[in-house]
Amino acid sequence: MGLFYLDVDIDKENKIMRDHNPYDWVKCEVTLPKMQLVTESFSPAARGFATGAFGLMGLAITSGVNQHYEHVSFKSYFKIAEKGIVILQGCDDGSDLRIPWDYILGASYVRENNELLLKITLLKHQTIKLYFPFFWNGNNQIHYCRGIARLINEKACGVSPEDEGW
Repeated sequence: MGLFYLDVDIDKENKIMRDHNPYDWVKCEVTLPKMQLVTESFSPAARGFATGAFGLMGLAITSGVNQHYEHVSFKSYFKIAEKGIVILQGCDDGSDLRIPWDYILGASYVRENNELLLKITLLKHQTIKLYFPFFWNGNNQIHYCRGIARLINEKACGVSPEDEGW
């Protein structure tokens, strides 16, 4: 259907884009390229159970702390503005994260961990991933991500650092 009947897909995209206007605030889950240190440990109840069941060996097993780095992820709102893309309260200080069109190379939709994501590629090989959780139908989510990617790609004018000066 999509390969030979492109007008039908464009019509579906336009209908979904009217229902969930990306020029207004749209609820999404954001993953930024920035990394944060995550610390995990066992709860006191788990430690108590392990100590009671296995003695000192159980206490020793549950007393460690696991640390690893992962990308910063949070729930927020996203919109396409005249000068670029805005993510509501996307900065550490609580201000909006504003990405001008000059810093955006392009956008595409990808499937990761069985979720459809909008992947926005920025300069210096950075990517921002957006997931829109309000779609029950995967087909609608594909059309929505494709429509937003089309809108972003029409306006994105960033130049990759490797292409400058050649």
